[in-house]
Amino acid sequence: MARRAESFPDYRGLVGAVIYQGDDILVDNATQTVTKHVTNPLKRGEVVGAWAVAKRQGMEFPVELLWLSEMKQETGQWGGKPSMMIWKCARAAALRRAFPETFAGTYAREEMLTAKERDEVPVPKAFSAAVSRQAALPAEAATPSQGALESPPAAVAEAGTSMPEPEPEPEPAPAVVAGTELEDLRHLIAAGDKEKAKDLVTAVYKRNKKLGSQLAAELRRAP
Repeated sequence: MARRAESFPDYRGLVGAVIYQGDDILVDNATQTVTKHVTNPLKRGEVVGAWAVAKRQGMEFPVELLWLSEMKQETGQWGGKPSMMIWKCARAAALRRAFPETFAGTYAREEMLTAKERDEVPVPKAFSAAVSRQAALPAEAATPSQGALESPPAAVAEAGTSMPEPEPEPEPAPAVVAGTELEDLRHLIAAGDKEKAKDLVTAVYKRNKKLGSQLAAELRRAP
């Protein structure tokens, strides 16, 4: 994503940093900008998050602020290189914010589960039941939309009635983080691109089931 953004004529770079325990950081909630961030390399603690802002000619965007506790996965390089992984996620979020017409629904590898992990994602009972019902249909009666469901998010788009009610929301994270994927989804819905909207819900669900369920509910409410 970063390399592609560098080819855009109105791209003006990206600023941001990894946040460590003990950092002196201030965020202006009114403007959603980082007004101060100081790190002492000799006294810094563990990685806790990262922030990033992509610059686009003639436009300003709020900061993308991500927390390691919400993004970290227990596999891959997250355990050994958390600063690199959370920074790449923040950078990707900032680029989606600045260039939604290009990057909406596009996620960096660091944000996604590996292929093996995707296969191991537990399927909710409601989706398993939907698959069982579809499998019981006569072969001649099956249509593309009646086939086996490829993933829980796909069921959201094709079989909305089998989608479980969204789980209660946890303690709210910074609004700038929670709103990014929702804004991307609404942008795609408004543009009439339901396929990319489904892909976005799928990607988010695999990374964060609670947020994915909320986006799925939003997609179902779309006209």
